[in-house]
Amino acid sequence: MGKFKILPALVFMLSFCASSHAEDPARLEKMFLSGEYAKAVSESDRLVASKASNIDNVYYLKGLALLKSARYKEARENFEKVITKFQRTKRGYDARLGIGDSYLLGGDAGAAIKIYEEMLGRYRDDKNVSLVYHRLGNCYKRLGSNAKAAEYFDKLKSASPLSFEAKMPSVLDIKSGVIFKDERRSPAGGYFSIQAGYF
Repeated sequence: MGKFKILPALVFMLSFCASSHAEDPARLEKMFLSGEYAKAVSESDRLVASKASNIDNVYYLKGLALLKSARYKEARENFEKVITKFQRTKRGYDARLGIGDSYLLGGDAGAAIKIYEEMLGRYRDDKNVSLVYHRLGNCYKRLGSNAKAAEYFDKLKSASPLSFEAKMPSVLDIKSGVIFKDERRSPAGGYFSIQAGYF
């Protein structure tokens, strides 16, 4: 008789543990989207140590949180884990984009160009290829090569004319040499960036 009383309690405990693990990645995403990047990094480490599900997504979100915290080398290392440890991940495109972004935001436009051009070879027909064209245009613009930047912005407009990136001022008027208000450097000399995510 005692065994039958223990069984429902055991089933309840197992279902509670399973549901709390399912909520962990959602809590991590909420931390990231709320701008709590340090907490997101700590939560990512906890999830990796506990061997939670969707670890590829955990490494990806940790990489994004590190990117937003200007810890570019560490961000790159986490994006690389997504690619090397999880061959069948759906985050391969995003992780490679993150690696390129870590170089671009860290001031190494040449290394970023190499990553983005490799992505064009691998993902030329991807629905999000407009992001890569836009990043390449920005890289060449930062290097002072407006003609090359215009070439990639033209490819962006051809590939995804209705995309958000195709309608940005830097894309619309690169050939005129006009610098729009939102493209000016910050007083510290760096660039502003806005990153949006949908999970």
